[in-house]
Amino acid sequence: MLSSSKLTFMRNATLILSLFCLVFTACNDKAVECFDVPDSLQVKIKNGETKTIYECNGKEMKLSFVKVDDDSRCPHGVNCVWAGTAHITLNFNNSADNFIIELKKEHAVDYLGTNYSILFEELSPYPAIDSTILPHWYEATLKFTKK
Repeated sequence: MLSSSKLTFMRNATLILSLFCLVFTACNDKAVECFDVPDSLQVKIKNGETKTIYECNGKEMKLSFVKVDDDSRCPHGVNCVWAGTAHITLNFNNSADNFIIELKKEHAVDYLGTNYSILFEELSPYPAIDSTILPHWYEATLKFTKK
């Protein structure tokens, strides 16, 4: 038969060992560390589409192409005095505020404390004489660059 002091020692040792195992396994279950968000990336996104362009540990960098506001680019086959431009509305990370960006221009955004510039590089298809572009045909090419 075990004495009460030995029994108390064994209970305490079992409790300490159990706590040690619990703490040790909890530390091993930590989330996978994220690599830093990319310095630069190019994204093609269709009108009406929302894309996750970066994700780690449930933190997502999402971009939505809300609409084409205007497309005044000079159509192929026409001589224009002005080349025209295009404006699209985007939404970043499902924020309450949309923003409009102009073709060949940059717009600043923030993602988890990192500043990015978005360059609106291209909008396709390009207008042609005697043709209509339906809204869902548009696709924007955007370049994100870390500042």
